[in-house]
Amino acid sequence: MKIIVKSVPEMWEKERSGRKKATVRKLDGKDTIIFVNTETGETFERRITDITVWKDLIIISFDGGE
Repeated sequence: MKIIVKSVPEMWEKERSGRKKATVRKLDGKDTIIFVNTETGETFERRITDITVWKDLIIISFDGGE
């Protein structure tokens, strides 16, 4: 199963380059996450490495795409 999330440009480059390897979203946890650039529609995919539930949020950690 895949999770698709929108990513604003200032976070997009950090997530795509692997410098930012976690995100906080209100989602159901799955095994893959797809980021969509909110301005260009460009996408990339990462493998989820950990999911932590905190209050009503899910913290999703993912690989750096190496």
